[in-house]
Amino acid sequence: MKVVFIKRLMIIGVEDKYIAFKARRLLYSLEGE
Repeated sequence: MKVVFIKRLMIIGVEDKYIAFKARRLLYSLEGE
């Protein structure tokens, strides 16, 4: 059970980084215009 929980946390962490990266790119593109 613990291994599945840890894997789920890792997947959530990767998704959070991806969302933050996309949000940052969106902000940069808005500032650039």
